[in-house]
Amino acid sequence: PMLPAAGGDIDGIIDCPTEQVSDIAWADLDGDGWIEQLVAQIGDGDGATSPFTITTCGTALQVEPFEITGDGLAIYSVSLDTEYLLIGFLEGAPNGGVYVFDGQAIVPLQGFDGPARWAFASPIMSDPAETFGCLATDRGLVLVNRFYRLVGGNDVSNSTSMELTTVEVLTGVSTSTTFDLPEQQAEAGAALTGDCNGVGIKTL
Repeated sequence: PMLPAAGGDIDGIIDCPTEQVSDIAWADLDGDGWIEQLVAQIGDGDGATSPFTITTCGTALQVEPFEITGDGLAIYSVSLDTEYLLIGFLEGAPNGGVYVFDGQAIVPLQGFDGPARWAFASPIMSDPAETFGCLATDRGLVLVNRFYRLVGGNDVSNSTSMELTTVEVLTGVSTSTTFDLPEQQAEAGAALTGDCNGVGIKTL
């Protein structure tokens, strides 16, 4: 386990599973400075999908196991005002849910219109295309879904313009802008980045 925060009690540290591990992530779920490990174990599936159990371990924090079924599990941890967990699947068009720790379990984050979601879909897969990341505001970094259309091409390098709508996950506040290409290629590319405090979450 990682070193506990000052004053942390090492008694009762939960051991991490070691068998059938498919992914590992790290997150300070309760904000005490002692970083938990999130270990995903894959079970026996039906050939198309598999069950996964995510165990929180490495510290003394008690968290109910989290279970989810799909293919190609991925876990990202994004530390903003809260520790957000992006849990989902990478096969096909990557997508999943946004989760938080409620003191007992990992639960869905409630966005402005229901459980918060994230997705990545290229212009070839979807119209509009979609990406996910963070946006700098006067309230700090916030999670956002971004929807965009490329005009005259299928990439910022070969299109004449890009129409972008950014929607804040928690509030639903929406902003729209159009980038002229290739003149604003750098700005358009930067607007689609998935970076959140150094965590790269863009998978396409």
